[in-house]
Amino acid sequence: AMRPGPVRDRVFARALTFAERAADPKVGASNPTLAASLYDRAAAAASSPEQQVAWRTSRARLARAQHDFNAEVRLYQEVLSDPKLRPVVTRAEDGTNSTAAAVAEDAIKRRIHHDKSAYAPFKLAAASAFDAARKTNDPSRILEVARTYPNASVAPQAMLVAAGTYEAAGKYRPAAQVLSQLYRKYPDPAERARVLEAQARNYLHLPDGVDVAIGRLNEGAKLPGGPQLSGALTLPDGTTIENVTFAAAAELLQKYSARLASAGLPHFNLPISGVPKKQKPNSPPHKFQK
Repeated sequence: AMRPGPVRDRVFARALTFAERAADPKVGASNPTLAASLYDRAAAAASSPEQQVAWRTSRARLARAQHDFNAEVRLYQEVLSDPKLRPVVTRAEDGTNSTAAAVAEDAIKRRIHHDKSAYAPFKLAAASAFDAARKTNDPSRILEVARTYPNASVAPQAMLVAAGTYEAAGKYRPAAQVLSQLYRKYPDPAERARVLEAQARNYLHLPDGVDVAIGRLNEGAKLPGGPQLSGALTLPDGTTIENVTFAAAAELLQKYSARLASAGLPHFNLPISGVPKKQKPNSPPHKFQK
């Protein structure tokens, strides 16, 4: 194996450049066999995360052009499966810069839309990984399933379970953060009410979180059917709201918030304007000045 350094970097760069030229019919007559050999050389020379991402995404594009969709998905999944590769900034196909994870996830999503069979092995792997992670009761391990297999149907479930595990441990802020990511990333109408309720429940445990909780409940109240709370919401004073619709819960929280605001106002005990003070005994009558 080559040692990391300038020589290895040059070998990688040249191998990848010539592989892309051999694969590109625009440059001349494409030579897939030569291209595959050069990609193998680039893979062997790659050392940094950036290089690992570069040859995989390039070769995945070649695989797609050759209609080898199994290879395309496998290469992109390799990027998603490595925590060191996911945050690497790379060039997306539209020319913009993005993380390798986003590029890989988007490419797999497009492939699944046209042909689900290429992703089938990873769908099974995701389900197995989720079952194993769930038994650990470790939210970070459960979340890793969603990060590794964001295209799998278990990914949003993993995020919801991870948030619930954080909440059960009294870690309401990370729970709320995971739920916010889930809400933005997987807008599944079937789970929307459940996610919004969980957000409200966790924000009620955070400083100044009452107004955010109200906003989440009002958002949920717009959903079809007027959803009802599935569990109790515990307010900062220990009282609970339960067995009501999202709209009713939001209204009760509004009243609670108004009471808090009123209780927080200062009391100056000033006399009411225009009303004379009580006169002391034997004092002359109070006269108003014109």
